[in-house]
Amino acid sequence: MMLVNYSLCPSILSSKPFFSGDLEITQIIICQNLHNYLWFVYAESFFRRRDLMDRLGKHLIIELFDCDCRIISDLKAVEKHLIEAVRLSGATIIRSFFHLFPPDGVSGIVVVAESHFSIHTWPEYGYSALDIFTCGDRIKSKEALNYLKKHLKARNSSTMELQRGPSGPALIQNVDSD
Repeated sequence: MMLVNYSLCPSILSSKPFFSGDLEITQIIICQNLHNYLWFVYAESFFRRRDLMDRLGKHLIIELFDCDCRIISDLKAVEKHLIEAVRLSGATIIRSFFHLFPPDGVSGIVVVAESHFSIHTWPEYGYSALDIFTCGDRIKSKEALNYLKKHLKARNSSTMELQRGPSGPALIQNVDSD
């Protein structure tokens, strides 16, 4: 990050004028213009880095509403559907883990070479929260999402997409909302 070196602009730092008359005003204007220019250069490089960063990962944050309670309370069904969604997306499965919370909520994660797919269900509300985070641009996340909406029988959904990377989310947008 570039910062202005105000030691080059002593009149801004001191209470007494470094120069008198028009020369001091000129120096302040030059310093202010330098400051504005440096902030412009910093902002330009920041957004350029964020454009490059967009390529690191895509993160879908999904909420499925009015799901079939019998399906989302069934550990085996949730596992089967999430793994099939991963396969449809083209991601490479590393390992999966699923857990049933008595009496009937399910949480699961499928770690993929490209990042992860996860699900948490609340059958008592007919609600499922999903996370599809993938690196690169070859994974078909939206196909996986459409499969899950159909097979968990969600009547409504909301999806946000974040472009992820080292500088934080670069883009946040609503992809859909039923």
